[in-house]
Amino acid sequence: MLGKRLELLGEFLGTWRAWDGIRAHDYLRSRPEVDPGRIGVTGNSGGGTLTSYLFALDRRFAAAAPGCYVTTFLRNLTNELPADTEQYPPGILRRGLDQADLLVAGLPRPVLLLGQRNDYFDNRGFASAAADIARIGRLLGMPPSARGSFLGPEGHGLSRHLRGRMVAFFCRQLRVPLRPEKGIDPVSEPALAAAPGARVANLGSRSSRSVAADRAAALRRARRPVPGGALPRVLSRILRLPPSRRVPDYTRPTHWGTRLAGVRVTRFGIETEPGIHAMLTHVTDRAPTRIDPGHRVSLWLPHLATSHDIGADPLARSLHRSGEAFYLDVRGLGDSLPVVNDRGFFEPEGWDSMFHGHAIMLGTSYFGLRVLDVLRTIDLLVALGARRVDLYGRGIGSLLALCAGCIHPAVGHVTLKHSLRSYEDLVRAPAPPWPPSSVPRGLLVELDLSDLRRCLGRRLSVRSPWGPQPRSFR
Repeated sequence: MLGKRLELLGEFLGTWRAWDGIRAHDYLRSRPEVDPGRIGVTGNSGGGTLTSYLFALDRRFAAAAPGCYVTTFLRNLTNELPADTEQYPPGILRRGLDQADLLVAGLPRPVLLLGQRNDYFDNRGFASAAADIARIGRLLGMPPSARGSFLGPEGHGLSRHLRGRMVAFFCRQLRVPLRPEKGIDPVSEPALAAAPGARVANLGSRSSRSVAADRAAALRRARRPVPGGALPRVLSRILRLPPSRRVPDYTRPTHWGTRLAGVRVTRFGIETEPGIHAMLTHVTDRAPTRIDPGHRVSLWLPHLATSHDIGADPLARSLHRSGEAFYLDVRGLGDSLPVVNDRGFFEPEGWDSMFHGHAIMLGTSYFGLRVLDVLRTIDLLVALGARRVDLYGRGIGSLLALCAGCIHPAVGHVTLKHSLRSYEDLVRAPAPPWPPSSVPRGLLVELDLSDLRRCLGRRLSVRSPWGPQPRSFR
């Protein structure tokens, strides 16, 4: 939830957490009983992530032992393993870096990689990272004991095997006598509380959401209106769109003239990028074998899937009665959903957020790539004879229609249904269901949706807006 808010502000949750760790280090160094030259950093899972960041960013840490995190980004992707939002550092893959490089940045200080044989973080990636660190450590003259790795026999977690290796490593590197772990006496929950009611908010601290909301308001006050003529260029830059567009090719279906929700349709695959197809559904009784638009066409962008909207939304069903109607499922929606239902779509750590996170690491925008699918499809329709394309977008599709309508000159009227009023509202909402893939990174630094609506002016119609927390998100 917080990661979505910060992305709109052009910030990164991993930075916030790393700063917390650096300030905690500052506090420890201020304590009279602490030797500032013998402070190490360790953690497991999300703590292993933060350990890796801190080891790269704060050279005062004497040694590090990240647990159950280090593998390779490629292994996570090919295993279809989503991660937390702070585990997707912006642009890291675009710069040719991997998880091991976070620890290489801290060498020649000692480091121990900890993992588990049955962890969902792939052991092959763990072995690759460990080999890279050992090789570079050897070149830097580090002894083997200062650049090690260990795999425990269990699943994800800081088991006694990992704890034993971690404690022995720090005792050896920081010159502290080793005392073997004995039985652990549980501490009562009230005794563990560091604040009244076990909530730091009761000490007067502010929530992360309120801090993000204040920053969004400050950005709004500092923004200057973008001139209408410059808005397409500014929006294209924010969405990381390529500078030029080509007319895409498309695939003709083997079987056409099928029925969808009682309507006769034909489907085509639009190759918006090499190997990437957006699925275009044409509602027509002619059952054509090629895309043959009229001079004025309607293009519907669904909330989640064309098949759902044609069957359930009256406006979507009515379009084909007023002229040539097309419906577009962009990448990751509708016909290209990786699952047979949408249950995994809105999961905080689902496949949609995984695609979004990898786009961020690659220095691009998953939302922007979906807008690209719309723009390429409009290019194709225009090349095949359409003089005007009216856009209709619902829910998630309304955000795509709003952006594409501001950018493409062939777009006539834009109709939004179940649209979001403001991205700043999304920052303020407690738990908005809008997925991270509908959040353009950094947009609130320069724009909000009101600027896009202003750009369209009288060419825009808005019906039944949803807001940040609609009762139903179907």
